[in-house]
Amino acid sequence: MSLDVRVYTIDEDGQRRTVRGLDLMKIQKEWLVQKVSSEEITLRFRQLLAENEVWRNLAGPEVWRTTVYGSDEARSLGLTLLPSLSHSNIDVQGEDLDRLGKEINLLIQNVALFAAIPPPLVRALEDESDEILARFTNIANAVIEAKELNGGVNIS
Repeated sequence: MSLDVRVYTIDEDGQRRTVRGLDLMKIQKEWLVQKVSSEEITLRFRQLLAENEVWRNLAGPEVWRTTVYGSDEARSLGLTLLPSLSHSNIDVQGEDLDRLGKEINLLIQNVALFAAIPPPLVRALEDESDEILARFTNIANAVIEAKELNGGVNIS
């Protein structure tokens, strides 16, 4: 499973409206309930990536909750909001968007620190820091978009 970054707005009735992002966790759970084979899940996921630019909404694999965002390396940078992903989802609006933006920018500035975490976080790439940076950038872009829309960001 993957961590998904969604941008939302809140309408006049107080209802959330997703602006960017799919609920990948929900989709993946439905596939598991349907007892879809792992090979078919891989094919479906690739199709989602191709059709919906889902890659823009990925914050990394589920294991990154602890190995990246909740890691000692993240905490050593003074982060508190992103490390909370290790035990819960993040849902921020208003001033907390600024805090999330500052924290993700610290991760971007220190991407090499995370690329050095053993075992390699991304095995398929020659330079895994590019893949890690892409996931961090997805969160940074979501924060910018949410601020422009006076909305929020959910990472789950």
